[in-house]
Amino acid sequence: MGDTTKIAALAVAGAILLCATGCTSEPGAAEGSSAGMPLADYQRMLTGVEQTVRPAVERMLATGTVAELTAARKDLQAVLDQQRAAVAPVKPPTEVGERHQDVLTALGATRIDVPVNSGVPPNICGIPTPEIDLASAKLLTYRSVELPGWLEAGLTNVGLRFGAEMLPPPPVIPPPPPELNRRARNGEIVQRAGRRGSGELLIRNGSASDYAVSAVTGNPAIPQATIYVHANSNTKLTGLSGTYEVYLKSGVDWDAGRRGFTRGCGFEKFDEPFHPSSNWEIELQTTERGDGGAAATSSVPPF
Repeated sequence: MGDTTKIAALAVAGAILLCATGCTSEPGAAEGSSAGMPLADYQRMLTGVEQTVRPAVERMLATGTVAELTAARKDLQAVLDQQRAAVAPVKPPTEVGERHQDVLTALGATRIDVPVNSGVPPNICGIPTPEIDLASAKLLTYRSVELPGWLEAGLTNVGLRFGAEMLPPPPVIPPPPPELNRRARNGEIVQRAGRRGSGELLIRNGSASDYAVSAVTGNPAIPQATIYVHANSNTKLTGLSGTYEVYLKSGVDWDAGRRGFTRGCGFEKFDEPFHPSSNWEIELQTTERGDGGAAATSSVPPF
């Protein structure tokens, strides 16, 4: 009777267990106080993350302009940040282990609340297709949120599901438009601005490419005039005023709306200006550098 019975109360998952001193514990009971969240509760938490993130991803995919996409990316980042903050303090089940930290890393792996970058550079003519540009930016955003396969597999191995329900199907990149081979008429004035004069420029195109030849005073995007010249053809640009520079565009498929080619573009200018004291003649054909009879030209940015 001298022994005193001691009662220990342990709260485990809402139940109270009583154990007298000296009794035999079931395996694992000693670690009960340090056990993490039950696996079923952890699964419910992961499912809640999926159900919260998915609508924000769907809104991002439904955007129709770059401005809308930028705003949707910021909203999606805010949702990811909120979910990560909610998951971070959770003590995971023992089976989950370090995968819990992997979940947190995945939820904050890539910042998407930054200016949109589609990863699609303009083509050599300087014209990305807007639809492809937007779709590519959406796909990059989607891939930034997508969980790595190894993480999904690791969670599956311990009986958990995460990732499959968080994202709708990925966006589809539209196929590029069919290649066209549009041309203006030989000798067609495709652009004219500013005052008119009496100067003339005879153009002999001995090359295999079509050209748009511009007489420029200042900004090449606003020339005195631009004339279209077919390959292996001649034409004359008239009505030129004062001293001007000659800029050249070459390529395939003339887009009249843009006043430029869509494929295989080249942009050059003659190094020396053309003075109004004479009418001029130029011949367009490929020559070797250093050819003493050829006027020098230099490459310029798209215009």
